[in-house]
Amino acid sequence: MGALLLPVWANGQPAPVSLANIYRPGIALADYWVSEKYDGVRGYWDGSRLWTRNGEPVFAPAWFTAAWPKVPMDGELWAGRGRFTHAVSTARQQTPDDAAWRGMRFMVFD
Repeated sequence: MGALLLPVWANGQPAPVSLANIYRPGIALADYWVSEKYDGVRGYWDGSRLWTRNGEPVFAPAWFTAAWPKVPMDGELWAGRGRFTHAVSTARQQTPDDAAWRGMRFMVFD
């Protein structure tokens, strides 16, 4: 019996995302916008593909990204408050499950 081996592709490079920093006294907080911390999976859209911040591909259904612009976006793949496990398991699927992805949102950072 033969086997068909297919490579698992990964970008191999961490995505160019901003990460949180520790607050230091003297920072003018009025100069910054603050938003809720979404507990999900960091995602990076390069204009044509969706990646994790570590450079692994995210296999979202085509309809999930169909209307996205052809420019890079950094954000969080989020399934709602208290649904971190769902977000992680959905984002890690090699074959996307439409029902699981319907509960996901891409919360874009500016």
